Amino acid sequence: MVVKEVPAETYWRRRTRYLGIAVLLGAGSPAVMMGVLQLGSELGAFEGWSDSVGMAAILVLLVTAALAVVCGHRVWVNDRLLDKAVAELGVSPSFEDGLDGADPEAETRRLRTVYRRVWGFTVGWIPLAAAIVVLEVNYLPDPAEDRMAAVAATVVMSLGGVVAGLFTKEAWRRRYRSVLATGWRPATVTVERKDTAVPGDEPWIYDVKFPDGERNRLRGLQFTFRTGHRFGWRPDVPVWIGGEGESMVVLFPRGPSVPPCAVPVRSLP
Repeated sequence: MVVKEVPAETYWRRRTRYLGIAVLLGAGSPAVMMGVLQLGSELGAFEGWSDSVGMAAILVLLVTAALAVVCGHRVWVNDRLLDKAVAELGVSPSFEDGLDGADPEAETRRLRTVYRRVWGFTVGWIPLAAAIVVLEVNYLPDPAEDRMAAVAATVVMSLGGVVAGLFTKEAWRRRYRSVLATGWRPATVTVERKDTAVPGDEPWIYDVKFPDGERNRLRGLQFTFRTGHRFGWRPDVPVWIGGEGESMVVLFPRGPSVPPCAVPVRSLP
Protein backbone atom coordinates (compact mmCIF):
# COMPACT_ATOMS: atom_id res chain seq x y z
CA MET A 1 0.00 0.00 0.00
CA VAL A 2 1.33 3.43 -0.95
CA VAL A 3 1.40 5.91 1.93
CA LYS A 4 0.74 9.52 0.89
CA GLU A 5 3.49 11.86 2.05
CA VAL A 6 2.19 14.92 3.91
CA PRO A 7 4.45 18.01 4.16
CA ALA A 8 5.23 19.63 7.50
CA GLU A 9 3.27 22.75 6.50
CA THR A 10 0.07 20.70 6.31
CA TYR A 11 0.49 19.48 9.89
CA TRP A 12 1.22 23.05 11.00
CA ARG A 13 -1.98 24.37 9.41
CA ARG A 14 -4.05 21.55 10.88
CA ARG A 15 -2.55 22.20 14.32
CA THR A 16 -3.28 25.93 14.11
CA ARG A 17 -6.84 25.33 12.93
CA TYR A 18 -7.65 22.84 15.68
CA LEU A 19 -6.07 25.10 18.30
CA GLY A 20 -8.27 28.02 17.27
CA ILE A 21 -11.41 25.89 17.36
CA ALA A 22 -10.49 24.47 20.79
CA VAL A 23 -9.94 27.98 22.22
CA LEU A 24 -13.26 29.23 20.81
CA LEU A 25 -15.17 26.24 22.15
CA GLY A 26 -13.52 26.36 25.55
CA ALA A 27 -14.07 30.10 26.01
CA GLY A 28 -17.50 30.28 24.42
CA SER A 29 -19.25 27.21 25.85
CA PRO A 30 -20.24 28.85 29.20
CA ALA A 31 -21.63 31.87 27.35
CA VAL A 32 -23.63 29.63 25.01
CA MET A 33 -25.01 27.67 27.95
CA MET A 34 -26.09 30.88 29.71
CA GLY A 35 -27.64 32.09 26.46
CA VAL A 36 -29.79 28.96 26.34
CA LEU A 37 -30.91 29.58 29.92
CA GLN A 38 -31.70 33.23 29.15
CA LEU A 39 -33.77 32.26 26.10
CA GLY A 40 -35.68 29.72 28.14
CA SER A 41 -36.35 32.29 30.87
CA GLU A 42 -37.66 34.85 28.39
CA LEU A 43 -40.02 32.27 26.92
CA GLY A 44 -41.27 31.42 30.41
CA ALA A 45 -40.15 27.81 30.01
CA PHE A 46 -37.32 27.71 32.54
CA GLU A 47 -38.08 26.55 36.07
CA GLY A 48 -34.96 24.62 37.07
CA TRP A 49 -32.08 22.47 35.90
CA SER A 50 -34.33 19.40 35.63
CA ASP A 51 -36.68 20.87 33.02
CA SER A 52 -36.12 20.68 29.26
CA VAL A 53 -34.36 24.05 28.98
CA GLY A 54 -32.04 23.33 31.89
CA MET A 55 -31.12 19.92 30.51
CA ALA A 56 -30.55 21.45 27.08
CA ALA A 57 -28.17 24.01 28.62
CA ILE A 58 -26.22 21.27 30.40
CA LEU A 59 -26.10 19.22 27.20
CA VAL A 60 -24.75 22.22 25.25
CA LEU A 61 -21.99 22.70 27.84
CA LEU A 62 -21.02 19.01 27.81
CA VAL A 63 -21.00 18.78 23.99
CA THR A 64 -18.92 21.93 23.51
CA ALA A 65 -16.48 20.86 26.24
CA ALA A 66 -16.14 17.42 24.63
CA LEU A 67 -15.50 18.98 21.21
CA ALA A 68 -12.86 21.27 22.76
CA VAL A 69 -11.11 18.23 24.24
CA VAL A 70 -11.21 16.42 20.88
CA CYS A 71 -9.76 19.46 19.10
CA GLY A 72 -7.07 19.73 21.78
CA HIS A 73 -6.14 16.10 21.17
CA ARG A 74 -5.89 16.78 17.43
CA VAL A 75 -3.53 19.67 18.21
CA TRP A 76 -1.34 17.24 20.16
CA VAL A 77 -1.44 14.64 17.35
CA ASN A 78 -0.53 17.12 14.62
CA ASP A 79 2.25 18.57 16.79
CA ARG A 80 3.84 15.12 17.00
CA LEU A 81 3.36 14.45 13.29
CA LEU A 82 4.93 17.83 12.55
CA ASP A 83 7.92 17.02 14.73
CA LYS A 84 8.34 13.65 13.01
CA ALA A 85 8.20 15.29 9.58
CA VAL A 86 10.77 17.90 10.64
CA ALA A 87 13.09 15.20 11.97
CA GLU A 88 13.36 13.81 8.45
CA LEU A 89 14.28 17.19 6.91
CA GLY A 90 17.69 17.59 8.55
CA VAL A 91 17.38 21.38 8.70
CA SER A 92 20.24 23.48 10.07
CA PRO A 93 20.56 27.18 10.96
CA SER A 94 23.19 29.62 9.78
CA PHE A 95 23.83 33.35 9.97
CA GLU A 96 23.91 33.68 6.17
CA ASP A 97 20.61 32.01 5.36
CA GLY A 98 18.78 32.70 8.62
CA LEU A 99 17.18 29.97 10.70
CA ASP A 100 16.19 27.45 8.04
CA GLY A 101 15.44 30.32 5.66
CA ALA A 102 13.76 32.54 8.31
CA ASP A 103 14.72 36.13 9.04
CA PRO A 104 16.30 36.59 12.51
CA GLU A 105 14.70 40.02 12.91
CA ALA A 106 11.32 38.58 11.95
CA GLU A 107 11.70 35.88 14.59
CA THR A 108 12.47 38.55 17.19
CA ARG A 109 9.32 40.42 16.21
CA ARG A 110 7.41 37.16 16.46
CA LEU A 111 8.31 37.03 20.16
CA ARG A 112 6.71 40.46 20.55
CA THR A 113 3.61 39.11 18.81
CA VAL A 114 3.44 36.24 21.29
CA TYR A 115 3.21 38.45 24.38
CA ARG A 116 0.84 40.88 22.64
CA ARG A 117 -1.43 37.99 21.71
CA VAL A 118 -1.43 36.75 25.30
CA TRP A 119 -2.26 40.27 26.45
CA GLY A 120 -5.13 40.44 23.95
CA PHE A 121 -6.62 37.16 25.15
CA THR A 122 -6.30 38.31 28.77
CA VAL A 123 -8.04 41.63 28.16
CA GLY A 124 -10.70 40.00 25.96
CA TRP A 125 -11.53 37.44 28.64
CA ILE A 126 -12.53 40.13 31.17
CA PRO A 127 -15.76 41.34 29.44
CA LEU A 128 -16.67 37.75 28.54
CA ALA A 129 -16.32 36.68 32.18
CA ALA A 130 -18.31 39.73 33.30
CA ALA A 131 -21.11 38.84 30.88
CA ILE A 132 -21.22 35.26 32.21
CA VAL A 133 -21.43 36.56 35.80
CA VAL A 134 -24.31 38.90 34.87
CA LEU A 135 -26.20 36.04 33.21
CA GLU A 136 -25.60 33.80 36.23
CA VAL A 137 -26.89 36.44 38.64
CA ASN A 138 -30.04 37.06 36.61
CA TYR A 139 -30.95 33.68 35.18
CA LEU A 140 -29.59 30.87 37.34
CA PRO A 141 -32.41 29.15 39.27
CA ASP A 142 -32.95 29.26 43.01
CA PRO A 143 -31.85 28.55 45.70
CA ALA A 144 -29.89 31.77 45.95
CA GLU A 145 -27.01 30.05 47.78
CA ASP A 146 -26.34 27.82 44.77
CA ARG A 147 -26.54 30.78 42.41
CA MET A 148 -24.04 32.79 44.41
CA ALA A 149 -21.73 29.77 44.70
CA ALA A 150 -21.70 29.49 40.90
CA VAL A 151 -21.00 33.22 40.58
CA ALA A 152 -18.19 33.03 43.14
CA ALA A 153 -16.61 30.07 41.32
CA THR A 154 -16.77 31.95 38.01
CA VAL A 155 -15.20 35.06 39.54
CA VAL A 156 -12.38 33.07 41.17
CA MET A 157 -11.57 31.13 37.99
CA SER A 158 -11.73 34.32 35.90
CA LEU A 159 -9.38 36.18 38.23
CA GLY A 160 -7.02 33.21 38.16
CA GLY A 161 -7.05 33.27 34.36
CA VAL A 162 -6.35 37.01 34.30
CA VAL A 163 -3.45 36.67 36.75
CA ALA A 164 -1.99 33.77 34.75
CA GLY A 165 -2.36 35.78 31.53
CA LEU A 166 -0.59 38.80 33.03
CA PHE A 167 2.22 36.61 34.35
CA THR A 168 2.66 34.88 30.96
CA LYS A 169 2.56 38.18 29.08
CA GLU A 170 5.22 39.70 31.33
CA ALA A 171 7.45 36.61 31.01
CA TRP A 172 7.37 36.74 27.20
CA ARG A 173 7.86 40.52 27.21
CA ARG A 174 11.07 40.10 29.23
CA ARG A 175 12.27 37.45 26.81
CA TYR A 176 11.53 39.64 23.82
CA ARG A 177 13.54 42.49 25.30
CA SER A 178 16.37 40.14 26.24
CA VAL A 179 16.59 38.70 22.72
CA LEU A 180 16.34 42.20 21.27
CA ALA A 181 19.41 43.16 23.32
CA THR A 182 21.53 40.06 22.62
CA GLY A 183 20.39 38.87 19.20
CA TRP A 184 20.51 35.21 18.11
CA ARG A 185 23.43 32.77 18.11
CA PRO A 186 23.51 29.48 16.18
CA ALA A 187 24.11 26.41 18.32
CA THR A 188 23.22 22.75 18.71
CA VAL A 189 21.13 21.37 21.54
CA THR A 190 20.77 17.91 23.03
CA VAL A 191 17.61 17.58 25.12
CA GLU A 192 18.17 15.39 28.17
CA ARG A 193 15.87 14.18 30.93
CA LYS A 194 17.27 14.87 34.39
CA ASP A 195 16.59 12.34 37.13
CA THR A 196 14.93 14.31 39.90
CA ALA A 197 12.89 13.48 42.95
CA VAL A 198 11.81 17.06 43.66
CA PRO A 199 8.06 17.47 43.03
CA GLY A 200 7.29 20.17 40.49
CA ASP A 201 10.88 20.41 39.23
CA GLU A 202 11.33 20.65 35.47
CA PRO A 203 13.18 17.46 34.41
CA TRP A 204 14.28 18.59 30.92
CA ILE A 205 17.80 19.95 30.49
CA TYR A 206 19.20 21.51 27.29
CA ASP A 207 22.89 20.85 26.65
CA VAL A 208 23.97 23.70 24.34
CA LYS A 209 27.10 23.76 22.17
CA PHE A 210 28.13 26.90 20.31
CA PRO A 211 30.37 26.88 17.19
CA ASP A 212 33.20 28.60 19.10
CA GLY A 213 33.31 25.75 21.62
CA GLU A 214 31.34 27.48 24.39
CA ARG A 215 29.01 25.22 26.35
CA ASN A 216 25.89 26.05 28.34
CA ARG A 217 23.18 24.12 30.13
CA LEU A 218 19.63 25.44 30.13
CA ARG A 219 16.47 24.38 31.92
CA GLY A 220 13.02 24.49 30.36
CA LEU A 221 10.03 25.98 32.13
CA GLN A 222 7.44 23.64 33.56
CA PHE A 223 4.18 25.54 33.12
CA THR A 224 4.17 26.05 29.36
CA PHE A 225 3.03 24.20 26.26
CA ARG A 226 6.25 25.16 24.49
CA THR A 227 8.53 22.39 25.70
CA GLY A 228 11.74 21.41 23.98
CA HIS A 229 11.62 17.69 24.79
CA ARG A 230 9.37 17.29 21.75
CA PHE A 231 12.41 18.10 19.63
CA GLY A 232 14.73 15.62 21.27
CA TRP A 233 14.48 13.23 18.35
CA ARG A 234 18.25 13.17 17.93
CA PRO A 235 21.33 14.65 19.63
CA ASP A 236 22.85 17.96 18.56
CA VAL A 237 19.65 19.48 17.13
CA PRO A 238 20.51 22.72 15.23
CA VAL A 239 18.85 25.72 16.90
CA TRP A 240 19.25 29.41 17.61
CA ILE A 241 19.73 30.76 21.14
CA GLY A 242 18.67 34.25 22.22
CA GLY A 243 18.55 36.23 25.46
CA GLU A 244 20.47 35.69 28.67
CA GLY A 245 20.05 34.62 32.29
CA GLU A 246 16.47 33.93 33.33
CA SER A 247 15.01 35.23 30.05
CA MET A 248 16.32 33.03 27.24
CA VAL A 249 14.69 31.46 24.18
CA VAL A 250 15.61 28.44 22.07
CA LEU A 251 14.36 28.49 18.47
CA PHE A 252 13.80 25.01 17.05
CA PRO A 253 13.48 24.98 13.23
CA ARG A 254 10.55 23.09 11.75
CA GLY A 255 11.05 23.29 8.02
CA PRO A 256 11.23 26.04 5.37
CA SER A 257 7.45 26.68 5.32
CA VAL A 258 6.70 26.35 9.06
CA PRO A 259 7.55 29.03 11.67
CA PRO A 260 10.23 27.97 14.19
CA CYS A 261 9.08 27.00 17.67
CA ALA A 262 10.23 29.42 20.39
CA VAL A 263 10.81 27.55 23.67
CA PRO A 264 11.32 29.60 26.86
CA VAL A 265 14.31 28.50 28.97
CA ARG A 266 16.59 29.83 31.69
CA SER A 267 20.29 29.40 32.25
CA LEU A 268 21.51 26.99 34.92
CA PRO A 269 24.17 28.25 37.35
